[in-house]
Amino acid sequence: MSEENVMEVEGTEIWKMIVEKSQDPILVMFYSPNCPHCQMMDPYFESYAKEFEGKVKFIRVNIIDNLVIAAKYSVLGTPTFKLFCKGRPIQDYVGEMYPSLIKKMVEDGLMERAQCVEKASWLYPNITGYE
Repeated sequence: MSEENVMEVEGTEIWKMIVEKSQDPILVMFYSPNCPHCQMMDPYFESYAKEFEGKVKFIRVNIIDNLVIAAKYSVLGTPTFKLFCKGRPIQDYVGEMYPSLIKKMVEDGLMERAQCVEKASWLYPNITGYE
């Protein structure tokens, strides 16, 4: 899984710098390498990354290699798509779905950007190993 418009993020320090400290909208696809549903959704994810280039960052996180990040954001299944705004998750979908739902999530996030932090999810701040 690699595409020039989609960044693979590994490790909590890079995650914090790229996602949690960002003021820009970011769509994250949490995946596992052997997940057939992830493989089915990936071409759409890459396509939307091209379509929304310059407006939304698209990032992948392998939950096998990044268990702490997955735990912090309550990722229990793959694929999980989470839209982040100002470093906080504001919307998510889990599993294989109609690709247009991913696009709609991004479009809604862009329209509601000013109010995005009010919609942000509560996090588990004291996950061991996430300092």
